[in-house]
Amino acid sequence: MVSKEQPVPMENDGKLKTWFKRLGWAAFWFFVIKGTITTIIIIFVGKKAWDALF
Repeated sequence: MVSKEQPVPMENDGKLKTWFKRLGWAAFWFFVIKGTITTIIIIFVGKKAWDALF
C-alpha cells in the first residue's frame, strides 16, 4: 500500500508572506529613490559638462 503523507503546513507561512511583502515594498522605494537621485546627478553633471564644452 502506498502511503500518502499530508504536507505539514508551515506555522509561520503568514509571517513569511508579510515579511516578503515588506521587503518588496522597501526594495521598490529604494530603487525609486536611487533612480531619481541618479537621474538628477546625471542631468546636473551633463549640464555642467555641456556648459564647459560650448
